[in-house]
Amino acid sequence: MRAVPLYLERPVALGFCALALMAAVYTPSPEMWGWLPVMLALKLVLAHAVQEEPYRPVR
Repeated sequence: MRAVPLYLERPVALGFCALALMAAVYTPSPEMWGWLPVMLALKLVLAHAVQEEPYRPVR
């Protein structure tokens, strides 16, 4: 069972990635490695957690 409806999965995943970006900006990291947590979040959340299938919201 999913916690978020199918039609809201992509916006919620993108919001999570935006939060990861904000956290990465304020977290100390070695020089030129600040992009790594953001890219991992994009890969894991947007590529794997979002179910890819056509949908039509029920009216």
